[in-house]
Amino acid sequence: MSRPYWIDLYRSATMVPLSIISIILACSGSTHATSAEQSPAPQVRKNIQSLIDRSVQLADQSNLDSAILLNQAALDIIRQENLDTLLAAVHYSLGYAYDINGHANTAINHYDSSQLQYEKLELHEDAAHAMIGKGLASYFTGDFDKALSYDFQALAYAEQYGLAQIKANVLNNIGVIYRSTNKNENALEIYLEVVDMYHALNDSVHLGHAYQNVAVAYNHMGNADSSLYYLDSALYFQTFSRDTFEIATVHAAYADVYFRTVRDFSKSRHHLRIAESLFKLFPDQNFLGKLYLLWGQLENEDGHTSQALRYFNEGIGLIENTDREEMLMDYYEEIEKVYFNQGQTSQAYEHLKKYLDLYKKIQNGVRLEAIEELQTKYETEKKEQEIELLNSRNAIAEVQLSNRNRTLIILGIGLLALAVLLFWALRLNKRLKKVASEKDTLLKEIHHRVKNNLQVVSALLTLQSKYIKDQGAIDALQRGQNRVESMALIHKNLYQHENLKGVDTRDYLERLVEHLVTSYQLDDQNIELELEVPSLNLDVDTMIPLGLIINELISNSLKHAFKDRNGGKIIVRLKEEDGQLLLHIADDGGGVKDQIQTANFGQSLVRSLVRRLNGELKINTEDGYAVDLTIKDYKRSA
Repeated sequence: MSRPYWIDLYRSATMVPLSIISIILACSGSTHATSAEQSPAPQVRKNIQSLIDRSVQLADQSNLDSAILLNQAALDIIRQENLDTLLAAVHYSLGYAYDINGHANTAINHYDSSQLQYEKLELHEDAAHAMIGKGLASYFTGDFDKALSYDFQALAYAEQYGLAQIKANVLNNIGVIYRSTNKNENALEIYLEVVDMYHALNDSVHLGHAYQNVAVAYNHMGNADSSLYYLDSALYFQTFSRDTFEIATVHAAYADVYFRTVRDFSKSRHHLRIAESLFKLFPDQNFLGKLYLLWGQLENEDGHTSQALRYFNEGIGLIENTDREEMLMDYYEEIEKVYFNQGQTSQAYEHLKKYLDLYKKIQNGVRLEAIEELQTKYETEKKEQEIELLNSRNAIAEVQLSNRNRTLIILGIGLLALAVLLFWALRLNKRLKKVASEKDTLLKEIHHRVKNNLQVVSALLTLQSKYIKDQGAIDALQRGQNRVESMALIHKNLYQHENLKGVDTRDYLERLVEHLVTSYQLDDQNIELELEVPSLNLDVDTMIPLGLIINELISNSLKHAFKDRNGGKIIVRLKEEDGQLLLHIADDGGGVKDQIQTANFGQSLVRSLVRRLNGELKINTEDGYAVDLTIKDYKRSA
């Protein structure tokens, strides 16, 4: 079994039982209730809410028996009052109580009952959370196939009902499962997509969570520099949101990177101490159990075996009465190695036996035996075939030996020489492909980092605008944010496509216009956008100033052209003709004077960028506002 690195974050982005319970109770008087079932009186609803809230608190404190009793009391009230619409909330609460206390199978049964009831009530977001709950319970028992099945079910459900936040959370969980099965490249690809989704949702709370998972994937791939970079981003967002639990997981991830990849045990211990002090504030002992496993491994490698055993035994004490059997196996394996290296064979054998007993329990022993039998049969038949083939070859060789002559020998030498040359050529070609692949990976990483840094700047501008009351200053910050986003989109386009040096103009402009319309909140103003843009791959040095120019001109139209009218039209055309780029942007609005007088900085920026591209700019204000730009100095990507 492979040594577990610090785990990716899985539970915290999805487990929100109190909010779900509040939703279902608030909706309990909806039209989904049967005719025989009347809306509960406020006091009845309040009593059920109180019982469920208290049961969740007790479950978090590892007091499972009391949590179950309170939920049973809530069920008794529901049955007496004939309030079937509230069953979903109680079953979710029971599922959560069993799940967080390590009883996955029972938890899944209750989550399943909750899901069916939510679907009946057409509360789709809550039904998706119940599906996610089943995936969580399966994941923490090590049943990754079942967890993946539940998560894909939740993903399809989220896509069907347009639940963007749920979709991001579920994709994150799928990435965690891929990472847990050592499919690091697949996990990294999903994690980076999740980062982009949380940016699009302006979800700063979950951004730190997503950045940490990217860091964990890079750590498993042995890339300490990228891992620490993304952990820095994760810690920034988690500190900003003041989420103590998430901050603890970031420090645990730092400790893992410094231990396994950087090999700086001192820094690793520093972060372990911080994580331990924070994890002790929470009743869920699963993460503290993981932390002690990592700490014990570090102390053992550093020669402090007594300290290692202390952490291993503390960790076992936290999880031995749960169904976290995969983690228990890791503990027994580590302890067995400590005792074996010390020459204490009886203690080593005792823990090895515990490890093997768990392994047999988790794996299907009958299936393993059948596989071994088939493998033995296959190997035997293979050996017999090889012997027969060898005998045949020997007989043929004896017949042909007398007929060989000098020509065949020379031909053989020539073929051998040719084979050697081909071998070295293939080997050189493989090395060249590897170097090219590593270069492409590095370029993608650079573009992704630049895009992330630009989006952090954009997020900071958004946060700053919340503390400003002057509308002029708010507008200036918004336009600054749009300029930053226009550059971030370019770098996003670069790392998402095969061509790492060029930007696809059509894809880029479609995303840019979509972002600007959303930014100015004009979705409901009946503005028609006409884009005639070919798929040209332009060099980055051309696309960045061109993108900023287009951003300024479209922003100008969106902000000023349609002030006194509902609706209008904006036209964007780009084409390549006679060795020049021709850009045409126009609107049929009436805000011409405002556009010219208000956008002083924007107009100066546009003219400066036009000069950089060696272009010519013409503005026509006779009918609306139209700009024609001719660019002579531009580059296509190689």
